[in-house]
Amino acid sequence: MPITERYPPVVHLQIHLENFQRVYFKENTAQQVANAAPPATTLTSFFHLCATDAFAQNVLYVDIPKYYTWDATKKTWQRMKRGRQVEVGVYEAAATERIYTINPKQGDCFYLRLLLLSTPGPTSFQMLRTVNGTTHESYRNACLALGLLEDDNIHRQTLQEACISQSPQ
Repeated sequence: MPITERYPPVVHLQIHLENFQRVYFKENTAQQVANAAPPATTLTSFFHLCATDAFAQNVLYVDIPKYYTWDATKKTWQRMKRGRQVEVGVYEAAATERIYTINPKQGDCFYLRLLLLSTPGPTSFQMLRTVNGTTHESYRNACLALGLLEDDNIHRQTLQEACISQSPQ
């Protein structure tokens, strides 16, 4: 059964550094794609959603699929129209998110993921690096400032997630 026909739906949430979105092109369109703005992704559209939707400002990235559906054609998040009403105009429905496990050796991408798992409503990559009014040079420094790296829990959690999400060989 195709993944698009499964219930609850599985939503793949992308993690990438700023302006490091995957870009697909054909040989004859390479220059055109290179000159275009970076494509919208589930992550960049999440930032836009948090900047424009009051409810989203209190939601973690991993929880967005419970309240919004991803429109792959428009590359935007749309509020659910059915499900259990949470507040006026906001519905919650069953959804399974898939946020990929990232190896700690991948540096900033790993720390970006950690910030996304613990920061509700960010509106930009820069906002994720900003803690108590100070914009940090790296996501790791922002994690340190938030106290997210004070113990080994993050490493235990990363190993558990890797075990759970590991695809069978």
